[in-house]
Amino acid sequence: MLLWAEREVDLAFRNYCVSRGDRDYESCYESALSAFRRCIERNPNNLQFMMTSGIIDRLIHGLPLSPITDDDFVSGSRPRETVNPWYADELPDTSPDCIQCGRCESVFKIVDKDGNVSYKDFNRAYFINIDCPDDMYSSDTGFLDEMYPVTMPYYPSVNKFVIYERKFLADESNIDCDYDTIGTLFMITPDGEKVDLDIYRTVRDGNLIRISKYEYGVLYEKYKNFKRKEAEALERLRSHKHKNQY
Repeated sequence: MLLWAEREVDLAFRNYCVSRGDRDYESCYESALSAFRRCIERNPNNLQFMMTSGIIDRLIHGLPLSPITDDDFVSGSRPRETVNPWYADELPDTSPDCIQCGRCESVFKIVDKDGNVSYKDFNRAYFINIDCPDDMYSSDTGFLDEMYPVTMPYYPSVNKFVIYERKFLADESNIDCDYDTIGTLFMITPDGEKVDLDIYRTVRDGNLIRISKYEYGVLYEKYKNFKRKEAEALERLRSHKHKNQY
């Protein structure tokens, strides 16, 4: 394994650093290979190596090595302005107390005005635009918390919930927007299970509201017709310019 790793690092280094004249990341390859070498030397059998690799993987992702318990929320509630904006913007406005876990910064204990307690992990899911897989983003995961609530003790998974959406512009009057309709179609759980979601929303009177699957389908057909007409218009324009050249 070590010989294989050395060859791979050498190949990557020559491809990405030497051939491009960019040696800024040379130390990254060197430190990664050094850590890999120490891991193999100190963990001679496969079980030890896999366990060590798993520990390192969790530490790299900022995940605890043992389950989080309610005792880990001991720092007390914090004003929203002191919480990372990435998380603070998603915390419910109706909850007076939001306690951040001291062992995993993405996990919060939320106490509402009636004293009801819930937990939220902002880093356990991400979204993918099904029509543009490179478009990955975060969004509201309220439905996920209802389907798979975070409970104590909680052991965050390295694998995430991957949620697939289709977003498009159905109403031409909203041309200044990137999209006005969202279909949250399905997700892949950390265990690899596919779960259909069928959550559909569109903008009406300035508000994002839930709609039926049928209504979503009608709007999607409207969008496809709009894109088809747009493509035909562009093709006519190109043909007209081509004819004028001769």
